[in-house]
Amino acid sequence: MNRFVKENIVTKYILDHKRAVKFSFLVFIITFLLGLGFSIGIIKLFQGRIPFAINFIQTVPSEMLILILKTAVFFGLSLSLPTIVYYLAKQRFKKQEDRKQLILTLSGGFFLFFIGVFFAYWIIIPILLYILFGFNFNLAGININISSYISFCLLTVLISGIIFELPVIVFILRKMDLLKAEILLKYRKYAFITAFLLPVAVISNEIFEILFYSVTLLFFYFLIVFIAKIFK
Repeated sequence: MNRFVKENIVTKYILDHKRAVKFSFLVFIITFLLGLGFSIGIIKLFQGRIPFAINFIQTVPSEMLILILKTAVFFGLSLSLPTIVYYLAKQRFKKQEDRKQLILTLSGGFFLFFIGVFFAYWIIIPILLYILFGFNFNLAGININISSYISFCLLTVLISGIIFELPVIVFILRKMDLLKAEILLKYRKYAFITAFLLPVAVISNEIFEILFYSVTLLFFYFLIVFIAKIFK
């Protein structure tokens, strides 16, 4: 048992940083509850991005409740992540100047992330909808499942946000001495688990969508590995 704890980086970190983990969990819960209040508004905003008339449908009684919870999770993670990263990473930044730099970097990353979110909201989503629904060729009437549609929007803005925030992610990893290809590859199993669980948490049980977004997230992970080799 003790050997397993020593070898498992996640378990070891939780045991060594219990206070940081508890604080991070508390921050997420607060932002998640805040997200519950904004979920309906966010769903309506995404509905308005469809550039033509369409009929949204609900297929199961619990669908809207689950959709609201997923939207709140996305909102909570987006809002709380900079604070969580700071609290978990500050142990590596001993000097006051370094911590101030970390705060400025995370603030910049937060700003870049939401630029990516708005870019996806205003540009990428409407373009993708035109392209994807264009393959209909007037062969069928369009009734779209609201849960699948909102999940598609959430994952699209998430990936766009990650793309815009990638320089900040690389900078923080370098500062924490984690931007080493050997280290990233050593713990790649956690990247695979996260890349699979994140789409499951945000979208649905549609296996092809989960695989598509998982592969996309893993692409960015190995892009960071490639960058790490360049900076070696």
